[in-house]
Amino acid sequence: MSQLNLSQLNLSQLTESQLNLSQLTESQLSMSQLDENITLNWRTIEHTRIPQVVFDEILPTLPVAAQGIYLQLLRLTLGFHRPVCHISLEVLKSRCNQSLASVKRHLELLIRRGLVRKVGVKFGGSDRGSYLMPVIPGVFNEEPKPETSQLKMSQLNLSQLTESQLSMSQLTGSQVNSSQLKMSQLNLSHKKYDDDDFEIKNHHQTEKADDDDSPHLKRVKEIYARLTGNAWTASDTRAYREHGIQQYGLEHVEAVMEAVAERAPERINSFNYFVREIINAARPESRGARRRRLEQIVRRVQQLHVGAAQYGIADLAEDVKRACAREGVPFDPDLFNEIIGLG
Repeated sequence: MSQLNLSQLNLSQLTESQLNLSQLTESQLSMSQLDENITLNWRTIEHTRIPQVVFDEILPTLPVAAQGIYLQLLRLTLGFHRPVCHISLEVLKSRCNQSLASVKRHLELLIRRGLVRKVGVKFGGSDRGSYLMPVIPGVFNEEPKPETSQLKMSQLNLSQLTESQLSMSQLTGSQVNSSQLKMSQLNLSHKKYDDDDFEIKNHHQTEKADDDDSPHLKRVKEIYARLTGNAWTASDTRAYREHGIQQYGLEHVEAVMEAVAERAPERINSFNYFVREIINAARPESRGARRRRLEQIVRRVQQLHVGAAQYGIADLAEDVKRACAREGVPFDPDLFNEIIGLG
């Protein structure tokens, strides 16, 4: 009798187990049906279409901070159906929830990787910022390659030039002798103009040779190009040498140039625009006053970030530089280090 009850109990447990299994199967079936029914009406939802290669191949190769910047730039271009966006570092900092130092550092990384191109800069006023063009290799904003037709045209011109040169080489001996005779009959006074031309050519060659880059000049050129987007010219080199800019430390020069460029009301056309500020900011008699003004800015920025997590000295320095640029106070790295206790 007990054996019968035990077998009935096992049978009832088995039936309950089968019942639970069937319920689980029904539950899974309902879930799969639910997945099939999840659809979005893309016509009524604002969205940005980004190719899958960005997520599958590009983002895994970038630091997280650079990923955020790259995606924001794609949002501001692809999302508005345009190849370029105009944005300031402050706005990009807010959109990415990063410090200014982090945005600068990772934006430069993207530019070096060829994933972002800076195609212009606007200085001064509320519209200041950079024109940035994100690149998806092989898909979006990639630099065009020279067309085959252009290559064929250059080849054609080369062949024509070769034929022309060949025709010149076929001049008869009498023609050559005649031209030589005419040249020998030229008035001796023409030699004066030839000598003048020689001196002028030598002058330009000397000026170009004087433009050999010292490490200091090379760095100043890089700073100037980054801040203005201009190519360095011979007149910029003259201004650099005539005013003795090489005697000022690179940190001082860079800080002053950044401050000047930040508050410039219009486009800067030459290096001479920076020269007076570089010299004035380095005068010994103004050091005490500059220290007091810089210290006021440092204390104010520190007060604004009391208790902020992951806010280091590099972030403080970047924020102080921006404040100095807005208020026309040259940022002096040595004074900054003294003020915060590192000097």
